[in-house]
Amino acid sequence: MLLMLIVFVSGLAVGSGLTFLYVEYRRSYYLAHPEEARKRFTARLKRTLHLTDPQARQVQAIMDERWPKFQETRRQMYPAFRDHLDVIHAEVAAVLREDQRATWDEYIETIRRLWNPPPPTGAPATGATGQPASVPSGGP
Repeated sequence: MLLMLIVFVSGLAVGSGLTFLYVEYRRSYYLAHPEEARKRFTARLKRTLHLTDPQARQVQAIMDERWPKFQETRRQMYPAFRDHLDVIHAEVAAVLREDQRATWDEYIETIRRLWNPPPPTGAPATGATGQPASVPSGGP
């Protein structure tokens, strides 16, 4: 019974780790290739909303027009977002116990990874750790 539990927990740990690496790799890929993110997003909308082909073409045209503007706004807003997040991080951390602070730090890093904007055109993409986006942080 103990052996079965060890095998189960090991499988859970390995599966979770591989899932995290895959998600981080895909996130990094889409940061480095925003045009692919736009296409995938539109394809997901087509499946989820059961769009007809004419609707899908219209949605794709909207995304083609608006996505670059959306990304540029995100790039412009990110420094202010990062500064506010740093202040919130520090102020909340100041009222937490040491054991709570570690969880809080992990949570803030998750937010930073999710909100990391794509790089300016022509610049290499980087993740929250500063690594190139083509190499997932913590990856091989």
